[in-house]
Amino acid sequence: MAQTSYNYKTYLGEAGGIADISPKAIVSRANGETGTAMAYGLGVVTGTAAGKEVVIPTSSSTAATFEGVVVNDRIHEQSMAGAVVINPKDTLGVMTWGRVWAQVKASLTIGFGDALYLIVSGANAGKFSNVSTDGIAIKGKFLGEVGSQDTALIELFNQAQEVPAEAEA
Repeated sequence: MAQTSYNYKTYLGEAGGIADISPKAIVSRANGETGTAMAYGLGVVTGTAAGKEVVIPTSSSTAATFEGVVVNDRIHEQSMAGAVVINPKDTLGVMTWGRVWAQVKASLTIGFGDALYLIVSGANAGKFSNVSTDGIAIKGKFLGEVGSQDTALIELFNQAQEVPAEAEA
C-alpha cells in the first residue's frame, strides 16, 4: 500500500517535543560538540562561542551557562537505523523557556511540581532529575510522571538561571 499522507507533528512524549501552544522561546544555536552526541530533549549549556553554539554539560557547567532544551524541530535526518543524527555545527533549536518533553535519568520517579536538576556528569549528562545531588538546580519544574521512553514533561521558567559572576562587578 502506498503512503498517501504525511504527518509532521511530534508525537506526545517524544524527547524534545514541544508540549503545547503556551508561550515559549526557542533560539537557534549550533551543535558545538565534536561528535554526534547531541540529541533531542537534552539540556544544553553555552559552548565555546557564547550565543552561537551549545554543548552537553560537564562537571564545570553552572546554572548561569544553562541555555535550555534541544527541541525536536524535524530538520535533522535519521540514519538507516532510525536514529536522529545532529552533526557537529548543525543548527538546532533550543527552548530557553516553556514546556517541553525532556530526557530524564532511567528509573526516575517524579511527581508534579518536583524540582528540576540538570545532570552534568557521567553517561546521563544533559538529562534531568529531581534529585538534588544529581546535578545543578534549574529554574523550572516537572509537570508529570516519567513516560515510557524515559522522558518527562518539564516547564522551564522565563527567568535568569543565575547571575554570572562577571556581571556582578
